[in-house]
Amino acid sequence: MRAIAAVVVAFLSACHTGCKEQSWNSPISRIPRPTEPTSTFEGYQPTTVVVVPPFRRTIAGTVRLVSGGPLAGVEIGGPPTGEGDRPRAVTAQDGSFRFDQTLYETLWFRKEGYHPSYWSMSRETYLQEVHTVAIKMQPRIFIASESNFSSLIVPDDITFVGGYPFGDEGQSYECGPCKLIDISAAEQGAILRLSWSGSIPLALWAGDTQSWDGPYVRVVGRPDASQLVGSTKSRIDAVLVGVDASTRLKLGEPVVFTLAVERF
Repeated sequence: MRAIAAVVVAFLSACHTGCKEQSWNSPISRIPRPTEPTSTFEGYQPTTVVVVPPFRRTIAGTVRLVSGGPLAGVEIGGPPTGEGDRPRAVTAQDGSFRFDQTLYETLWFRKEGYHPSYWSMSRETYLQEVHTVAIKMQPRIFIASESNFSSLIVPDDITFVGGYPFGDEGQSYECGPCKLIDISAAEQGAILRLSWSGSIPLALWAGDTQSWDGPYVRVVGRPDASQLVGSTKSRIDAVLVGVDASTRLKLGEPVVFTLAVERF
């Protein structure tokens, strides 16, 4: 053991001396040390930051009543743009409105007694300098949760797409032309009976506009039918009646319909 200890001591002593002598010649000592970046070397080009201003556009158009004339007094606006640009407009007596040099890509249309409407530009037209918009708005229709209601579906009625008036969580729908009917909230659901005249079958959707789970009821009439029945035990406060776009049927003339709402 004493012999081994003596060898270790001798090795450490030799390494202490040799390592000092060889430290500047070791491979590690020859690795270049990092230097501060410099902008004086040949060919250096400083980076120039170019700030591109957001694209502004003109949006002009008209708002009118479904199957009717111009609608005055409609309030128009949009979501925050991030630039502090959130102007408002109100339609004139002829239903016209205009936004100049605006950042808006989406517009909302609201008027007391009417269902709100919505417009959004497509990606293909994002850099278009002038957008011309034509909006239709439907008066609100209110019925009791235990009543009958009769009206017409006409080619000029509005098309409703998933997301309004019902949420579209996991669902999609397109009703057009279509009428949106508000009913006194049926907290425990309802039985819905729809009948119509004409050769184009109608469809209905019913749901809770306060929920994002989509319509709870969707029933499409058969081609040879003139009535249908739908029901749900979930809360509903609105019904859509019209043509299901997935049938690819085109409404050429008005269709008379009657909607009966019954409680369970």
